[in-house]
Amino acid sequence: MNTETINTQLYEKMFAEQERYRGWLLSQPPKEILNHTYEYTTREDILMTLENNDLRLDQAQALFAAGADVITLGNHTWGKMQITDYLEDNRYILRPANFSPRTPGRGYGVYDLGRVQVAVLCLIGRCDLAWGSDNPFTTADRLLKAGEKPTFTLVDFHAQATSEKLAMAYYLDGRVSALWGTHTHVPTADERVFPKGTGYITDLGMTGAVESVLGIRPEHIMLAGEGEQMIHGTVDVSEMMGSAVHLHLQACGRDTIIIVQTMSMQGATNSSFGIGQSIAFTFGGNVVHVFDPETGKNLEF
Repeated sequence: MNTETINTQLYEKMFAEQERYRGWLLSQPPKEILNHTYEYTTREDILMTLENNDLRLDQAQALFAAGADVITLGNHTWGKMQITDYLEDNRYILRPANFSPRTPGRGYGVYDLGRVQVAVLCLIGRCDLAWGSDNPFTTADRLLKAGEKPTFTLVDFHAQATSEKLAMAYYLDGRVSALWGTHTHVPTADERVFPKGTGYITDLGMTGAVESVLGIRPEHIMLAGEGEQMIHGTVDVSEMMGSAVHLHLQACGRDTIIIVQTMSMQGATNSSFGIGQSIAFTFGGNVVHVFDPETGKNLEF
């Protein structure tokens, strides 16, 4: 048996094992997947950033139960208003600190880990993010001068413009241990340590399907064309994100998010989608997964 044959057999065995694992993973409820992920992590202290997710109370509790220590949020903080009271009560969930001071929750926390103290600061950018937030630079100044002297300070800067993230890194160099960008979902290859010791990367990327846009396969949901079976929804929020529009809809009594590629997706135009506008969308039946409402188990496996 030559080397090429051995390598081929090893590859086929590895591929078969991956497929079995994938089948098992898809059959598990979300909480079990989180527990499984935590079991195989190499660090015990986990900071999770929720990207494009309208966090619900039960989801937050599942993330903490699976091992998350701190959760940071971004421009989707208020997607599920049920989380509002929980933000007030739980200091381990941070919304952007430069939201209006009258909004619920907090954006900065210091956590005692025994031998060390870790501070976490969550900020949102203002360039191309029309949230009416305060200046993130002066907010960082104010909070970092609050008197605490933590061993490490970590900053999650949820911003659209790479220039704004980079400017913040230069501004805070030497005052924080690490600063990373989120929101643009694509990991950048510019990780570095700044001259005064601050670790930096423009965007961490996201956890999601590889062949996808923001974790949603682009062929799954599309605006309905003439003669197609369709679902009707009403636009709650329309976010222009460069070449795509993110539509937050009320459809069939549920919150739904679809992504419309303004230049190429079927039925799309360059015009904006107005609040309260009725639209119709559809998706292929081959992408539907059926889950047990009680256990969350995938019924296809």
